Amino acid sequence: MIQRRLQQIRDYLSQNPRSSVHELQNALNVSRATIRRDLIELEEQGVLVRVHGGVIHSDFLAGEPTFDRRHQQHADEKSAIGQAVSEMVRSNQTVFLDAGTTCLEVARRLLLREDVKLFTNSLRVMSEAMRGQAQVICIGGTLRRVSEGLVDTFALNWLENLHFDIAVVGASGICPKRGLSTTELSEAAVKQAVIDRADKVILAADASKLGHPASVRFAKWSQIDHWVVNQKVTCTPKGSKPQIHIVDSVNGD
Repeated sequence: MIQRRLQQIRDYLSQNPRSSVHELQNALNVSRATIRRDLIELEEQGVLVRVHGGVIHSDFLAGEPTFDRRHQQHADEKSAIGQAVSEMVRSNQTVFLDAGTTCLEVARRLLLREDVKLFTNSLRVMSEAMRGQAQVICIGGTLRRVSEGLVDTFALNWLENLHFDIAVVGASGICPKRGLSTTELSEAAVKQAVIDRADKVILAADASKLGHPASVRFAKWSQIDHWVVNQKVTCTPKGSKPQIHIVDSVNGD
């Protein structure tokens, strides 16, 4: 029973890295004394750090979480978004997929198709491509380990000579006024170059990113044609773009 509760807390913190004791108590439906004992145990294991009134996941304090950790967060929502975006791609189109975790879910669907040509700078998509059917062109560059993406000058030089029917991009942060952002300059530069070379740009990002901008903006809302998201957003983007598509994270439609 104790180990099951501890795992439930780990799972909850993977989705909500900053949580109050009250939130955890309600999520597990246990007494305050029980949740406090469990948090002490997990702190001793190095899973979390206790702060006044709550806890912080250790990965959150260490900086950007790993690709696998981010991929696990809001997994159902990302899967539904991936399915919806893949259905927006028509036969014989060329598609760029960036190195985001939600973009990986798009890639997993498109890789099963023989009627599309995919471009990517994502090592994870390249790995998945070994088991797919689609033609895949890989963009080279310097490895950024956190995102498992290839970036910097070499990647930008590749992109200068390319054109895409559709670019599918993710975002670390989304602001209703400022637009889309990421955490690092070299990654932002690749996203900007891709957007400039695409006829249509699709943002694949769940609603948890909204209202939490990252440090480097890479696109204004006017540059985005479609946003596929898992729920109705309360703060609409500034301007007439993008067209917002809401998907059901349970049923995928």
